[in-house]
Amino acid sequence: MNLKNLRSGNVFVDANIFLAEILEEDSADECMDFLQRIAFGRLNGSTSLIVLNEVFHRTLIADAIATYKIKGELAVNYLKRKPDKLKKLINAHTAIENICLIPNLAIITPDMNSFREALKISKKYGLLSSDAWHVSLMQANNIQNIATLDHDFQRVDEIKVWTI
Repeated sequence: MNLKNLRSGNVFVDANIFLAEILEEDSADECMDFLQRIAFGRLNGSTSLIVLNEVFHRTLIADAIATYKIKGELAVNYLKRKPDKLKKLINAHTAIENICLIPNLAIITPDMNSFREALKISKKYGLLSSDAWHVSLMQANNIQNIATLDHDFQRVDEIKVWTI
């Protein structure tokens, strides 16, 4: 279903929605419009600490690649070897601070029960761990809608997938 058509209700926001806007990808405008609908109270948004961690990590790596002109596959090892370079990267921190300031966006804290459920969901639907955990948190919080650019969620019967 097209994200533009989601007009009401609760929606879980996946990392790639934030990342598309932060990293100025092709779908950035549509993702920004969607996030503004949450900020203006037209939708009730939720995300999780897991998503925030994904956004932080990917933004940090993108910032390192752009700032230090290194290849993507070398970025993690480069930053591990040169922590002083990592300390100078601020875009990831700013991105997370901005996400946390979005009105009407709840941040869900995962727990051991949601992790156990995620393991079952991963096995049932063939989802990677973070994606399975997102579904687990959605179910625990009665959220049926997910905004994502990841088509893997379409394998999950119990949720509605909204994409660009």
